[in-house]
Amino acid sequence: MMDMQGIRINRIDHLPDSGLSGPQQVHSNQIIDIHTRSMCSLKLALPFSIRCVFNGTGYYNGRNSHYAVNDLNYLLVNEGSTYSCLVESEMDVNLFSISFSRELRQRVFYHLTHSALHLLDEPTCFGETQIEPIERLYAHNQIVSPSLFKLRKLCRNWALNQELIKEQFYFLLEAIILYNRIDLNEINKVGASKLSTRRELYTRLHRAKDYIYSCYNEDLSLEQMASVACLNPYYFLRQYKSLFNYTPHKYLQYRKIQEASKLMREQVTMSISDICNAVGFTDLASFSKLFKKYFGRSPQEYRSVRAPHGKILHFKNAGMH
Repeated sequence: MMDMQGIRINRIDHLPDSGLSGPQQVHSNQIIDIHTRSMCSLKLALPFSIRCVFNGTGYYNGRNSHYAVNDLNYLLVNEGSTYSCLVESEMDVNLFSISFSRELRQRVFYHLTHSALHLLDEPTCFGETQIEPIERLYAHNQIVSPSLFKLRKLCRNWALNQELIKEQFYFLLEAIILYNRIDLNEINKVGASKLSTRRELYTRLHRAKDYIYSCYNEDLSLEQMASVACLNPYYFLRQYKSLFNYTPHKYLQYRKIQEASKLMREQVTMSISDICNAVGFTDLASFSKLFKKYFGRSPQEYRSVRAPHGKILHFKNAGMH
């Protein structure tokens, strides 16, 4: 059994009084749970952490990366990666981030990778090896997200739930490590002989995919997408198609239509033409044709027709995430 009394968790629940600079980042066990409508932090070296944003979108910008974090995903950041964070919203946005110390990561990883007999003989021992997941956006899932959501709920009553928070802190880190095995299986699909090369290529392709996800309203060229991955355009196109089973431009179209459907549901007073422009289309006829291809209905029909029980109609041709 791990030393449950050895963990201390710091908590930040408000921005500093100095303005919009964002919370201080420390490389220890820490939970940031703040609500704000505006924040612009300078680029800082972040600790190993899971970054979430609820009720809006937060933009994490790195040297050659751009991540839009929202209710549908979370961002895993490895220790030492440098990012700024931007939030601009008319309503309060919840920035919820959990940082794990290096010592705790080593302990949890050690206990997950050694036999029960060994752990009984050496209960307080742990090695230097630790996990380093792929730094990218992850859709909420059944492995990591339940612990994440439970921890967020417990934090609403910090004083009463401190021991439960401590337990859930361990469970969340364990889930992150376990989910990393799924990435390892995906990495092996990349066409390269060395594991290190496969991992690097996998990371770069996901960086480009996350850039497309986050910058869907821009008219991105193949060359721009490839430059985010630091790859030759043709090689990038071939490897991207091989890993994700669709081309970068197909994914960009999908994201535009996905966001357009969201605006139609949430911004009922916004015109179809304005939605078309907001997601990066310049031609309404082309937008309507592509929308119908995905949903089987025109934008006007989609807006007026809902499936039984208020459910939004599913994509006709999705196959992407």
